[in-house]
Amino acid sequence: MGWVFDLIAQVSTACAVLGLVVLAATIALRRWKCAIVLAVSIGLLVLPWALRHFDRPAPTGDRQLTILVANIYSRNDRIDEVVAFLASSDVDVHVLIEPPAPLMRTMRADGELGREQTGYVRQRPDRGEFGWMVVRSSSLDVKLSEADFDVPAGILAVVVQRGDVRFGLVAVHVQSPRSAARWHTAKSQIADIERAVRLFEAQGLRVVIAGDLNSTPTGAVSRRLERACNVRRSAPIWGSSGTYPVRWPELLRAAIDDVLLPDGMAVQAWSRVEVPGSDHSGVLVRIAIDTSYSPSPRSGDAAGNPANRQDPQP
Repeated sequence: MGWVFDLIAQVSTACAVLGLVVLAATIALRRWKCAIVLAVSIGLLVLPWALRHFDRPAPTGDRQLTILVANIYSRNDRIDEVVAFLASSDVDVHVLIEPPAPLMRTMRADGELGREQTGYVRQRPDRGEFGWMVVRSSSLDVKLSEADFDVPAGILAVVVQRGDVRFGLVAVHVQSPRSAARWHTAKSQIADIERAVRLFEAQGLRVVIAGDLNSTPTGAVSRRLERACNVRRSAPIWGSSGTYPVRWPELLRAAIDDVLLPDGMAVQAWSRVEVPGSDHSGVLVRIAIDTSYSPSPRSGDAAGNPANRQDPQP
């Protein structure tokens, strides 16, 4: 039944907004007992995420880098507009989920996006859930290289380098909890992502996770990923951060696309951007990097296998 509770957690933003409306009505009607119950329920809904983010580090650091996460949508037919969008975006690293085949052909053609690609790493689609995944850069001082270890479908591991700053980037497309089978697949993906994180850490690299999580900050999959990999979601605590589906009002969208940061990195700016033809909003994050920070080793073996632990319950 865990997947059912996680599916409910995915619409926690809409539930919280509705709850606040009902809470205001009960206060206006002086139904104090109902108001108290509602206030406690709303607090319990947002508490698991809020507690994780109240101690968010200040955005200080001697290096900056911008990352754009965009689920392009595999059936997107506005390719020319997407090409113009990517070519005009002043971004260091693009993390592209589900780019359709025509866009893949354009990106493989040198110079088609208006600026020379200084890094381009891709993962082919499999026969199941996952389409193309691409991490690319057009900044002259940002270099990309594929990790020296294998990862399964839905995960792309890349080394990002800007001058003397190097870190691992794990691009992800996690399955959504629309059924029990997909929920269990997502749980296994978390283990694969953690393995990639640990292998990067064994090389002395900090690790950023970015992509389509298919899980809101209050969802069990998102919380499990944060705890397993010691990262934090970068979306703002307050305000609207929902990215899917774009046809819904902003306050009702699910916040499932994001960048997750390790210790020693902090958010300078976070914003949503419109991706032509996609059913997702893109996420643009400017990161401050503290180059003096060194990650502490965590428990687990040298092959990247996590130490035994009890998974948090949804």
